[in-house]
Amino acid sequence: MYAKDEKPGEGTYICTMCYSEIILKSNSDRLPRCPDCNATFYNEVI
Repeated sequence: MYAKDEKPGEGTYICTMCYSEIILKSNSDRLPRCPDCNATFYNEVI
């Protein structure tokens, strides 16, 4: 599980509350608050 402001690396991440996808395209990108529900935790899509 990853939290807002972490830099987990390139990939697709799913909000743990509403299942919206966030795609990070760079290893330096930080996870934002979920734009749909404002949650702060994500799981990586494997």
